[in-house]
Amino acid sequence: MQPLSYDWNKPLKQLKAMAREKAAELDMAPEVLLRKKDLDALIRTGEQGEYSLPESLSGWRKSVIGDALVAKLKEIA
Repeated sequence: MQPLSYDWNKPLKQLKAMAREKAAELDMAPEVLLRKKDLDALIRTGEQGEYSLPESLSGWRKSVIGDALVAKLKEIA
């Protein structure tokens, strides 16, 4: 799989910052809340049109950070 294009650097930083803030709020490691491969998978769903959460961001992650990530992606992409 090809790495995400350079154009994604700034949006990725924004999304990672959201995850770090939320993780700090919940007193958990950011990597537990959102892994880089989960974020890449989420971004790649946009290649088919609309962004949607990958399986790894469903369950408790959906309500904690997943829905907010999708909303932010729609705003910045």
